[in-house]
Amino acid sequence: MTVKNEVPTTAKTNAPVTLQPPPRAATVDPAAVATIPPDFPNTPPYNYPLIRADRAGDDLDLFCDITVGLMIGDVYRYLLDGVARPDLVELTSADLVAGKVTVPVDGADISESGVYTYQYQYRSAFETHWSEPSDPTVFVIDVDPPGRPFLGRLHIDPDVEKNGLTADKLDSLGGYLPALVPSYQGRTQGDIVIGYLKNTDGTGTAETAPVQIAFNAADDPLEIHFLKEAFEAVGDGIVELKYKVIDLAGNESPESGPLFLDVFVSG
Repeated sequence: MTVKNEVPTTAKTNAPVTLQPPPRAATVDPAAVATIPPDFPNTPPYNYPLIRADRAGDDLDLFCDITVGLMIGDVYRYLLDGVARPDLVELTSADLVAGKVTVPVDGADISESGVYTYQYQYRSAFETHWSEPSDPTVFVIDVDPPGRPFLGRLHIDPDVEKNGLTADKLDSLGGYLPALVPSYQGRTQGDIVIGYLKNTDGTGTAETAPVQIAFNAADDPLEIHFLKEAFEAVGDGIVELKYKVIDLAGNESPESGPLFLDVFVSG
């Protein structure tokens, strides 16, 4: 494809009747789309492509159909939320062979969180009239980390927090220390919480298995489990318990404030 520029206009056009409308909506590059849990409903907003947070600020590729009769040098453009953008893409022989043309969205146009609507149009290289816009493709940008401005400390058994954790106590709890995650800003279904253990000299670290908030369970109690094996790996002494949150797009919170715990499990 070859990219040029044109003065932006609105989507309104006077397309000749001989210029066929685009047959289908564009497709978002699957490599840029976050994974949605399979048990989430196939309804908005979960059936809209959610763009991965690590692609924030990058141009977003969308693949558009090539209508029969278009030729090398004919031109495509995209409309974002109904407004035509200035970047033009010229068809190449490779595009015609593939049957698709990539018409990317400028990353600067989608740098903020929101729901965006994308359409495309085309015209002959020898005409000024554009086709009617394609059907819309809706996608979601989320660049807001969960847990702002900070995450609260974990809640554990008050007796353990006061008197420390022993091997016998861990065994009585079933081989793990349960920790309740407090409410945090932006908490929603699909968030993943991971707990961390670290001794104060930094020589031993371990983490919990990730826990994902199920659909319709954002307001339910959320608990993570620090296994006995993790405490044994970190060693006795004063241990920090923390956690962080990762949302569906991949935005990561900062680590929570530490909960300091006296640990005696190796003896």
